[in-house]
Amino acid sequence: MSSWPARPREEANLLNPPFCSLLVILATDHYQKAAKTSFPFVYPFLIIPIVLHKATREALPKSTLKSLSTWIEENPTLRALLPDNVRSVRPFVQEALLYGLVHGCLEIDDSGGIILGRKPRGLAGYETGSSDEVRDCLKRAQFVGRWLATAGSVPTVMALWGIHP
Repeated sequence: MSSWPARPREEANLLNPPFCSLLVILATDHYQKAAKTSFPFVYPFLIIPIVLHKATREALPKSTLKSLSTWIEENPTLRALLPDNVRSVRPFVQEALLYGLVHGCLEIDDSGGIILGRKPRGLAGYETGSSDEVRDCLKRAQFVGRWLATAGSVPTVMALWGIHP
């Protein structure tokens, strides 16, 4: 990866570690509340490409009542795009995880899952002062966290998305 000053502006704005880490933090928070367990370590690698890809984000269901398998069946094109998107944003997700861990907002539990550390300060102010698209990304990260909590086992979820180790 290139240094921050050498990165294209769009990449630096959209894929910066604090913002991507915040998406993971919000998804983790909502997943933990719904599943009563830690956030699987592989899920941030789904969250970031799902939430940041505008077409996917806008096509997500409005409610967790629609199952992941049904939604994927109804959106085969978006499903087909995800494996490539996961590969392309992997380094940014790794940066985001490292950022969240170093700043104490994320922690790794004994099972290897992600749990919340301390909540980031100024989150409410950040949300109200952000663009509509940023607020939508934040809301959808929370939704995807809850949605994945009801979607089944990690291997099932990854297989539904077409992601293989």
